[in-house]
Amino acid sequence: MKKTTPFQSRRKLPVFILSLLVSCVEGNDCTETSFYHEPHFTEVLAPCGQRQSSPQPCISEFSTGLGTFFAASPYRQHRNYIYPIPLLNAENPYFYLHDVNAGLYAYKNEHHQLAIGVSYSYLYFDSDETDDIALKELNPRHSTLNADVTYTYLSKWGQTSIKMARDALGYNDGSSWDFSHQYPILHGPWFIAAGAGIHYESQKLTRYYYGISAREAAKTNLPSYHPDSSYSPYLSLDVARKVSRSWTAVLGLQVFFLDHAIKNSPMVDRCCTWTATAGMTYSF
Repeated sequence: MKKTTPFQSRRKLPVFILSLLVSCVEGNDCTETSFYHEPHFTEVLAPCGQRQSSPQPCISEFSTGLGTFFAASPYRQHRNYIYPIPLLNAENPYFYLHDVNAGLYAYKNEHHQLAIGVSYSYLYFDSDETDDIALKELNPRHSTLNADVTYTYLSKWGQTSIKMARDALGYNDGSSWDFSHQYPILHGPWFIAAGAGIHYESQKLTRYYYGISAREAAKTNLPSYHPDSSYSPYLSLDVARKVSRSWTAVLGLQVFFLDHAIKNSPMVDRCCTWTATAGMTYSF
């Protein structure tokens, strides 16, 4: 595959994942569900300048760090995604920078936030990175930038978010919706946030990453495949521990259950997938 832009490369924003269902990730019996969400750890923590009613710890208005991101590829015999990633957090009442997500707040108060921004979707397929003979003949599927709108409600019961996103680079012309809830627990130097959500991907988006066109089928021994839209339930677990006044260790885990529209694709060989991020951040 020829990588002509940075967005076609194999880089990803941190995504945080629960690994309590490792047997499912290995490809054992799973329910019919779907794939890939992009939460990030710094969204769960409340900036020091905003005293909210939720039991969230206070973090600096600016922090930076470095971590490692890992994601299991859903594609047959495809290399997994492993990268060093920046862990960034900068925020004020008007804008935010979370890792490689950035945007503006259209509205923000103690309980409600409405943000307009851009985010990077790392999922890609590269025929040079699979050992499956048939998949080597398929066209690439590129990572992309999304334009998104996110509404978040903060309360003592945690953080509830609704996110609408659309491909901004024209690779798939698809859209997605995401609904999630996380409940934070603060215990001494420890911060834990357990969450669950569901991720919807439009027919165009699902077909771009998991469909096989008639032209592709003609040059391989694979059948053509034209899936409909997909829905992805997922679970998440975010953990942070202050190790000094300025340094914090962070770990994010997430598991996704592939919808039948995805797991039935000839390109896919699993019913679940997962990702993990671990690193250190420094608060100023």
